[in-house]
Amino acid sequence: MEMVKTLAPHARPYSFKELETIYGVSHKTFKTWIQPFLQEIGEKRGRYFNVKQVQIIFAKLGYPESIEEEKSGRIYPDQVNATQMRKAV
Repeated sequence: MEMVKTLAPHARPYSFKELETIYGVSHKTFKTWIQPFLQEIGEKRGRYFNVKQVQIIFAKLGYPESIEEEKSGRIYPDQVNATQMRKAV
């Protein structure tokens, strides 16, 4: 039997700040949300959570609305620079 590896949609390395932006919450709120799962997520090495860690975060917290919106053709937050994001708000 051949094993097939599947990745969650848009699972790529993300920084803490990028995840906060995607979920649309403050640093403090996001930190509180992931606190119960830190042992399962594991320690971040460097600036980014790796793909496996991001998959765990998505599984525990659910997929952010911005990822669901992108499936419908809307712009994804990491595709927009800070200036464009400020104009949109």
